[in-house]
Amino acid sequence: MIDKKTIQFTLNDKPFDCQMGTSVAEIVTKITDSENVAVALNEHILSQDDWSKIIKPNDTMLIFGAIAGG
Repeated sequence: MIDKKTIQFTLNDKPFDCQMGTSVAEIVTKITDSENVAVALNEHILSQDDWSKIIKPNDTMLIFGAIAGG
């Protein structure tokens, strides 16, 4: 059950619930141990400086392994 203090968004193509005011960084920390991840929020890759963004209802977030290349 979702209450007024909980929002739902899509995380890695699945519905996910979190508290209002939750940041991208908090979600990353909650679901992965790796620091070598990349995050896309609403189809935009975020720098780690932008991980302080607050998740909004119906946002779409992808977390995936970051790979350096050249």
